[in-house]
Parts: sequence; C-alpha cells; structure tokens
Amino acid sequence: MLQRVVHIFKSATKSFIMGFVIVYLSYFLLFGKNGIINFIKDKNQLEELKTQELSEFKKREDIKNKVERLYPKHLDADLLDEQYRRATGEIKNNEVVYYY
Repeated sequence: MLQRVVHIFKSATKSFIMGFVIVYLSYFLLFGKNGIINFIKDKNQLEELKTQELSEFKKREDIKNKVERLYPKHLDADLLDEQYRRATGEIKNNEVVYYY
C-alpha cells in the first residue's frame, strides 16, 4: 500500500515537473527576449526601415541630381531659373506659377 502511494506521488511529481518545464519553455519561446513575438515585431520594423531607407535614398538622389545640374559644366538653365524664381518670388507678366 505504501509503495503504491509512493509510486503515485513520484508519477504525479514527474508529471508536474514536466508540465511546468513545458509551460516555462513555451512562455519564453513566445514572449522571451528572442521569442517569436519579438521576432515578428523586429521583422516588421525591418520592413518599415527598408522602405524608409529607399525613400531617403530617392530623396538624396534627387538632391544630388539637382546639385549636379547647377554646376557650371552641366548648368541647366531651366532649373537655375526655377530656383531663382522660387527664392525671389519673381513672376513675369501673364504668368501663373504653381508650387507643389
């Protein structure tokens, strides 16, 4: 009788410990520092940063292109006129200017 109680107690203890270990590991697998939830958040943040980087790269290329077109060797008269008008606000007669 006593052996049977001891055997049941050992089985219950093993089951409890195994259950606790499974719950503990599952929790950290999902919510831990390097868990699945943080992995998904980091993955989404990486996508957003890549999109932002591409946008900033395009802006940088546009500015670089404008600067190159204002060099004396590659002077773009239309761009120079546009920049001058934008800076001074000068408008010719019978002319409408749209800024965007």
